[in-house]
Amino acid sequence: MTFKVFRDKAQWVALFSGSIIFAGQWFLHVRYVKFENSTYIEHTPPVLNLLGLVLTLSTLLLGLITLPRWQSFLALLAFLWVTFIFVQGF
Repeated sequence: MTFKVFRDKAQWVALFSGSIIFAGQWFLHVRYVKFENSTYIEHTPPVLNLLGLVLTLSTLLLGLITLPRWQSFLALLAFLWVTFIFVQGF
């Protein structure tokens, strides 16, 4: 397998995992985050946090490998959005 073939396949995996973390972050905030008395309370199961971490890191890595393509820009945008929401919550 050449690097070009790998990049062609990795761009779609990056886009797919980027869309998963984008939709998953929204779902987790709707389902597991509550605001009580101006306090941010999160009840996300640890397994979902670990899955989100793995998908986020794979999206970043594959997005950087396939960078000059539009799929990688969308994947990196999803990575930045999820990172922004995660940092903003603390």
